Amino acid sequence: MRAVARAAWIGGALLLAAAAGGAAGGEGMEAGRLREAMVREQIEARGVRDPRVLAALRAVPRERFVPPAVRAEAYDDAPLPIGEGQTISQPYIVAVMTELLRPEPGDRVLEVGTGSGYQAAVLARLVARVYSIELVPTLAGRAREVLAELGVSNVEVFVGDGYRGLPALAPFDAIPSPRRRPRCRLRWSSSSPSAAASSRRSARASRSSACSSAPRPAS
Repeated sequence: MRAVARAAWIGGALLLAAAAGGAAGGEGMEAGRLREAMVREQIEARGVRDPRVLAALRAVPRERFVPPAVRAEAYDDAPLPIGEGQTISQPYIVAVMTELLRPEPGDRVLEVGTGSGYQAAVLARLVARVYSIELVPTLAGRAREVLAELGVSNVEVFVGDGYRGLPALAPFDAIPSPRRRPRCRLRWSSSSPSAAASSRRSARASRSSACSSAPRPAS
């Protein structure tokens, strides 16, 4: 009798696990459909053409980088709050910034402003290594957790002032730095401490005028 009861209990547990797995699979399929629509309608339709960048955006689960309260809006054409007064950037902005960097497989990239970790996760699929700095410790910790859960092993998140760069790890091949305006990038002056973190392609991502002092949207 005990053997029969145990077999029945195991069978029930397996059925519950299968049901949970089916629900999770359905959610994954829906997220994949929304992700594909995001890339096609919000990004490709606006002129982003780099096939590697598009593939990375199709692969990274954006919903994992936003709080549960706004997860249903993860693929909307808009920034979303992630806490601490910061936002995850609009998908198109992430795409444009990434394409402007012209990332190459062997690159070492310095990201200023980790935010949710989404931009770092996208870059991680395109370059060899991403070093990301975040001023807010809670955001840095959360980004580390999500990146680890997704198995992203080539991103290192630091807590600190991004303006100072990471001189000990310089030089870098590219430096994205988002601000409130889509074309706004930090301008690394030769007199600033961040000059030590020189980059072959920071100039390509710094063509616009100097950024305002308004709070940045985190990535």
